[in-house]
Amino acid sequence: MSADLRQACDRCHSKKLRCPRPAGSAECARCSRARVPCLFSPPSRASRPFRRHDAAAAVAVAVAAAGDALTPVSVLPTTALPSSLPLGDPLLAWDPVACPPYGDFAVFTPSASPDALNLSDGPASAFFARTADPGPGDESAIAKLTGIMLALDRVLRSLPTLHQLGIPDDMPVDQVIRYIEELNAKVDIRNNVEAILLHTQHLIIVYPDVLRLALPAAQRPDTDTDTDNQVHVVDDALLHLLIACHKRVLDCLCRLLDSCRTCTKTVAPLIPHGYDPTFNTPEVRIGSFVAPKAAAATILLSMISEMYLKLIAGADSFVAQLTSIQGDVDHLGPLIAQSRALCDRTRVLTKETTEAREKLALVGIEIN
Repeated sequence: MSADLRQACDRCHSKKLRCPRPAGSAECARCSRARVPCLFSPPSRASRPFRRHDAAAAVAVAVAAAGDALTPVSVLPTTALPSSLPLGDPLLAWDPVACPPYGDFAVFTPSASPDALNLSDGPASAFFARTADPGPGDESAIAKLTGIMLALDRVLRSLPTLHQLGIPDDMPVDQVIRYIEELNAKVDIRNNVEAILLHTQHLIIVYPDVLRLALPAAQRPDTDTDTDNQVHVVDDALLHLLIACHKRVLDCLCRLLDSCRTCTKTVAPLIPHGYDPTFNTPEVRIGSFVAPKAAAATILLSMISEMYLKLIAGADSFVAQLTSIQGDVDHLGPLIAQSRALCDRTRVLTKETTEAREKLALVGIEIN
């Protein structure tokens, strides 16, 4: 092996292991077993910074070699400057010692690539340290809310509207049943209900984290913080995204209630007595217990009512933290109004869901 190469291959050297290369072999046993190329690179010699006494030594060697034959090199331009130039102009007040000979400029080649520049010291490093990382939890909270919003928006667009659920009173019974069957097959209510339950639960989980990140001033009421600065640390964009997700949950649940009302008002009277109704809802399983189909809808509505209570608690906390901020809060007026509207709408839907659950229970009692 050439003396210019390492005694250990690159793979063993990087792992600081002894290189088991048999005598006369071109590759070591470790690389041979791993079936990877066994490469030997020249040793990397540690370089030390150029010091002042190194420059002095180099100059001394050059003087000793040249003796008295050294002639000073003029660094002034080789061509005389025109006498008409305004030499008093500060733009022309350049230092001739710091400039190369006129007409013999060297091409500048950077000694290091931009990636090799050391930015670990100085004010620039502090700036990049502040702007590179968005902060713990900020990015994940935005990503979660965005995913929830996209999923719920897809569900909302696939659910039937109130216009699609409108069934004329004079429509024959067989046409009503066929229309409902076609609508169920097209909409896939069961999977949409599962998606609503899943993503609403995700929103309930992320709700307090988003409020903590978007309203840091309200979390520290005892600190001596400037009130104006306290107002401006509110993350309006993140809070608007939270409001949009909450509204989309309510929109999806409102569509489900419309379907439920249509079922109890139009379809239930057409079901003959003694017939066990089949609700197109997900299977409700609690441990090993599987709820019967007739009770699955009422259990599902009870679960939705429980989620309403958690959403109301989150919206109430939202309003309380916004209103507790001191200072000029005029720009927070729209946020406060929207958060209060969320509370009111959620409470209204909670009441309507309870009424729909009672109507479904009455339908089941009358049928049985």
